Formats: sequence, C-alpha cells, structure tokens
Amino acid sequence: MSYEKARFGVITVLLLTLFFEALLRYFSLSTNVFDLGLFSNNLYNSQTEYQRGLSGHAHGFFALLALAYISLPSVIAPLFLIFIQWLTLSTAVFLVWRFWGFLPSLAMALYYPFWALGLFDFHFDCLIILILVIFFISCERQKFWWAALLAMSLVFVKEPFALQSASCGLYLYFLACRVANRDYRLQLISSGTLLVVWGFSWFYIYVHWILPYFGGSESGALGSPAFSWLGSNLVDIFLYILLHPVSLLQDIIHTPGKIKYLFVVFGSLGFIPFVSPGALIVAAPILLISLVSHLSNHYDYATHYTAGLIVPAIVAFRDGFSTVRVKFLTALPCQTVFYVITLVILFGSHWAFASSPISRLFWSDKVWSYSWQSYLPSARDLTLKAAMLTHVPVDRNLSVSSQNTVNWGHLAHRNLYLPFPLGVVSPHKVIDFSNRDFAGLWRYILTGYKPDLLAYETRVDYVVLDFKRPWFIVDAGCDWLYGACTNMQKAAEFLDLVALTRRRYDTVYNSDGFMILKRRP
Repeated sequence: MSYEKARFGVITVLLLTLFFEALLRYFSLSTNVFDLGLFSNNLYNSQTEYQRGLSGHAHGFFALLALAYISLPSVIAPLFLIFIQWLTLSTAVFLVWRFWGFLPSLAMALYYPFWALGLFDFHFDCLIILILVIFFISCERQKFWWAALLAMSLVFVKEPFALQSASCGLYLYFLACRVANRDYRLQLISSGTLLVVWGFSWFYIYVHWILPYFGGSESGALGSPAFSWLGSNLVDIFLYILLHPVSLLQDIIHTPGKIKYLFVVFGSLGFIPFVSPGALIVAAPILLISLVSHLSNHYDYATHYTAGLIVPAIVAFRDGFSTVRVKFLTALPCQTVFYVITLVILFGSHWAFASSPISRLFWSDKVWSYSWQSYLPSARDLTLKAAMLTHVPVDRNLSVSSQNTVNWGHLAHRNLYLPFPLGVVSPHKVIDFSNRDFAGLWRYILTGYKPDLLAYETRVDYVVLDFKRPWFIVDAGCDWLYGACTNMQKAAEFLDLVALTRRRYDTVYNSDGFMILKRRP
C-alpha cells in the first residue's frame, strides 16, 4: 500500500507542479500573446463575433468554452483557461494509470511534449489528449462504437484533427486484422469506415468552405508557405505526397529541425514506440503535417503542434515496452537494471528538455521562458501591472498592440488586441464579420456565392513593450539567450520598429526598460 501511495504521490506532484507553474507564468506576466492572449481576446468578444472561432482555425468547441469564459470576471477568465487545460491533461494521465498502469502514466507525466502543451499558454489541442486516451481505452475494452463516437468529436477541436479522426478509422482497420471474433471484426470495419469518411469529409468542408468563408482567404491553410510547395489544392498535395516519397524524405533529412523533432518526440521514450508502432497510425496525419511543412513552427518540438502525437506515442510505448523488456532480460537477466535504464531515459529526457524544478533549464538563465525567473512574480511585475492599469484604460474600444512576451488579461479584454508591431507602424486590416453567418455559409456551399469581405484598417491606440523580455516581431523571436538577442538581424529590425513607433506615438510611461505608448490624436 505504501508503494502505491508513493507512486500516486509522484504523479500528483508532477501534475501539481505543472499546474502551479502555468499559473505563476500568468501572474509573472510570462505568458504570450500567442496564444493565451489571442484566445482570451477572441473568447472575450465571442458574444458579438462568434465567427472568431472559425476564422483562423475551425474550433468547434469554441462556443461551449466561450459561454463559460464570458460569464466569469475578467480577472479570473484567463486563469479559467489555464485550469481547464490542466484539468483535461491531468484527467488523461490518471486514466492512463487506471487502465494501463503506473509506468505509462509516469512516461506521460514526464513527456516533454505533454509539458510543452500544458505549460505554454492555452490551446484547444489539449482536448484531444483526453479524447484519444478514452478512445484507446474503449478500443481495448471492445467498445468500438463508443470509440468511434469519441474519434468523431476530434473534428470539432481543430481542422487538422479531422484527419486524425480519419486515422482513428484506419487504426480500427488495423485492429480488425488482429481479432478472430467475426462480430468484432464487422464492428471494427464498419465503425472504421464511418470514421474515415467522416474525418476526410469534415477536413474537406473546413478547407474548402468554412475557413475561406469566415477567414476571408480563398485558399485557406493550403495557401500558406508551409504547404503551398506541395500543390495548390488537396488533390495536388495528396498526389505529390504519394508520388514523390523520395523528395519528401530528402526534405526531411536536409532539415535539421525535423530530425531533432523526431529525436525529441520518440527519443524521449527511448524509441520504444517503434517496437510496436500500431498506435502510431493515429499519429500519422500530425507527423505528416509537421514533416512536410516548410514552416518551422510545425516541426518545432517546443510547440503545441506535437499534441496529436502524445497519446499515440504513449500507447505505442506501452505496447512495445513488454517486448523490449523480454528481449533485454533474455540478454541480461536483471530486471532492476532494466527498470533503472527506463527511468533514466524518462527522467533524463524531462531533465534535458522540460521546464520544471527537476530540469536543467529551470535553474539556468539561458532560456527565458524555461527559467525559474519566469515563474516567480517579482516586484517589477507588480510595477508593470500598476503601470498598465494606470496608463491603459479599461475600455474595450481602445485597442492594444503588445510585445508577444507581454500578455495580461487587462490588455486582451478589448475589441482588438494584436501582437507588436501589427497595427502600429502601418494600419492593420480587421475583418468585419457582419456579412458572415451560417446562412451565408450554406448559400456559399450550395451556390459558390460569397459577398465581398468587409474589412477596415486601423491603428492601435496603445503599444506595450518590455526590453527586458524576449523581443518579438509578431510571433518571430530573436533567439533570446541569457537575457539578450543573439540574432542580430532580428534585433536590429525590432529596434527599428520601436524607433518608428516612438516617432508616431507619445510615450506615456518609460521606466526600467518598460514602455507604454499612446497614439497621437
């Protein structure tokens, strides 16, 4: 019993550490405009512009979360997002422990992609962790139609996960090849077919109709530099991937960031998922999107884009672990050594990459967002908050452009909240959703008619900058290490933008590297 309590204590401490670090990041002004600030802003405006949940990405659960968000006081609402994300992830970990045992749950609680998702801001992607855990549990308990129903809900998290919904159908086909019971096989094939049709259909609907209609872009995500090199439409992209595997492999090999991405995602689990990779079928679309993309954010292991890989990787780790254990003990019959090596890999990868009190970066000043200083509210943070409350009025009609690393609910809760320098050095184009509704979307699907996009250009009223935090131009940083920019080109560009801003805006506050500027009448 004491051993069981000790294991429970380890998991609980890890998860509580994740929760309190996420909270402290917010209190110490260390969260980002991308994406906690932008989600706070969109949810805050959901009463008047529900279309925001469908313009950049198709977040089907946006409306449900918005109902809770807008009912909370502004000072609490962003913390609610942090709590919901943590609760979802923690529930998933305890379900893994309940059904698959302590080691898979420990691997998940230590897994770096899990920490990157739970610690850095807020993303709807957190929902798929719980959904996929219950999906795999349902499959193992032979509740195949319940599993299919859960997998169908993935399409409402975000449009890329519609492809993952389809890949869940392929996983059910995989299971159908492994069961002897004819009734189970028929259930797996029929439910799998439903998921494949459902997932691909919704992805097509999102890409060809919903995102172009509400987002204003004809090509949607397919027009992004990340994927446009593959083709201009879904058919061209599919054919290129199918017919040019060598070119894709060469692109991966010649992109160091993609190799590092694969090393971190699978090496953190000792590459054990490759021993029994069946569950990775569910991760295939997310892996493919990351590895074919020419946008570095997609294959950056420190972002939320790894969310879709977490659960399939843990399941594959669980499936492959027993095989590796048997082979190891055949060569070296010492079970203690085997488990020590496994724990060294799990804790070692966490120590190397994560941001927690048992990681190397937490006690270092090298990476600002990982350092303990970003989690300990200081007297300076209190001064900055007081300055923003004093010089940036509580008025939703007054817009703000903030450095990506200076995010706070007081800034986000207004009609327009942008990352610097958008809306500062040149007018920013803002979509007017007044002629975009579901009736118009249906007409667009049936007839192809779409009214001209309404938009207006505006400059923000206030600009908030902090020279003691990493410098960002929109979402692009300047490789901030040991408290300074190491990318001189980005640093010079940032300083030029600040100088231009100061010529066009009045400085209303300037102290200890922190500036608030106000647009001139």
